[in-house]
Amino acid sequence: MKFICRKFKVLKNADLYGSSINKFKANSVFHKLSASFSSPIIPMANSFYTSKRFMTNSCDGGNKNKISGRHQFHKDTENKLNEQVLEEFKAAYEYLTIGHYFGRTDVALPGCQGFFMNMYEEELGHANIFTNYVLMRGGHVNLKSIPVPEIKTWTVTEAFSRAVQMEQGIKEKLNEVFDVAEKHKDLHIMDLVSTEFMEEQHRSICEIARLVTRSKITDTKVGEYLFDQMIFESFVKKEKENLMNERRLQLVEGDDKHGIYK
Repeated sequence: MKFICRKFKVLKNADLYGSSINKFKANSVFHKLSASFSSPIIPMANSFYTSKRFMTNSCDGGNKNKISGRHQFHKDTENKLNEQVLEEFKAAYEYLTIGHYFGRTDVALPGCQGFFMNMYEEELGHANIFTNYVLMRGGHVNLKSIPVPEIKTWTVTEAFSRAVQMEQGIKEKLNEVFDVAEKHKDLHIMDLVSTEFMEEQHRSICEIARLVTRSKITDTKVGEYLFDQMIFESFVKKEKENLMNERRLQLVEGDDKHGIYK
């Protein structure tokens, strides 16, 4: 209506100067406008307020110029990263289950318990890296339900063998993320996967596979004890403050003045 009134006002003002031609135009426009407001209105030439550009920007709320933090982040790549997050959480959940099993009073292998609790925290950290990365790229984090691990009890060899399988599965998923990122020319994700995660996965697979070999020597309870002590010394002792306090790591005073492991 403002545009209509403006156009009519211009033509009406022209009539004040006594131009019969302008008066005729004004009357004609007024007659057409009063007859039907649904008829299209042709903007005046050289008028900023009635230009198509001005009307588009003012009426559509600026949606066409909406600024987003998402840039060259393909949906396929986003989906693969969300799948990787799920894989990391699944591994973390299973490591947590295994760690709690070895921490039971009727199992009591603190070295194995600490090792798998460390692995649990590591996988959680990886999942958080990927979720934060998706958010940084302007994507959406889609969390899914984590299946409950089927196995409830473990031997030492079974637990470490399962750890190798999980690390290999995570590596295969990382390969898929890399392939999709390469397809869509997402160099940053390719660099993230290849430099920050791949070497770590290879080292983990190699290290845990060696532990599987050593664990097979533990056919007796004494051998199991010595293996668990080795795990504690090599992988847990430096991190024990993060897992449980020192008092809980020790036996009841008087039973063993040196504690479980030194």
